[in-house]
Amino acid sequence: MSEIEEYYNRPPVEIGRLPLGIEGQQDVFLIRHEAREECGREHRELGLGVMRAANGAVIEREYVHAKACYFVPDLVLTVAVTAPNAAPGEQVGTVEDVHSRGSRRIEFARLQAWYYPDARALMLWECDLWRGAEDEPRGDFILACLWDEFERELLRVFPGTQEVITTHEPRYDHEQWAAFLAGRGYKAYVENTYRKVL
Repeated sequence: MSEIEEYYNRPPVEIGRLPLGIEGQQDVFLIRHEAREECGREHRELGLGVMRAANGAVIEREYVHAKACYFVPDLVLTVAVTAPNAAPGEQVGTVEDVHSRGSRRIEFARLQAWYYPDARALMLWECDLWRGAEDEPRGDFILACLWDEFERELLRVFPGTQEVITTHEPRYDHEQWAAFLAGRGYKAYVENTYRKVL
């Protein structure tokens, strides 16, 4: 669980124990990939407009791709078949051994962001639950937990951030999404974006 993979190149961050529907209570973690990207000498970003680097340099940003996940034991079961011709409902064998060979990661959400160091701006552009998302974002406890922890972790990683920008999430009603973000300190901004000044 604490190993760093080739792609997810940052240590897991524990979010806490969350109720995940049919999975029940699970200890949830964020695993993430970070990489520097070059955007050219001029780059246009929603909510930030056209950015131009000084002295002909290229615009750079940090890309962050995270997944929310939990871990379950990876169990190996050894069974001895003692009655290969057993009828339906009859015992066919016995369990000889059960052992764990570590854990398996179960992913259930994707989160993505960019950080523009020259603009000191963070762009959160995805918090996508793959299953179990509520129709109304304001009542979605899991969405709120993931959003808040992802934002908190990014602000820890990029302490120079002065503003956070995000966009409308098309799966939700516009007013409901705006209310969800308002509860997190965001206000309607330009180009169908929302902004929080730190």
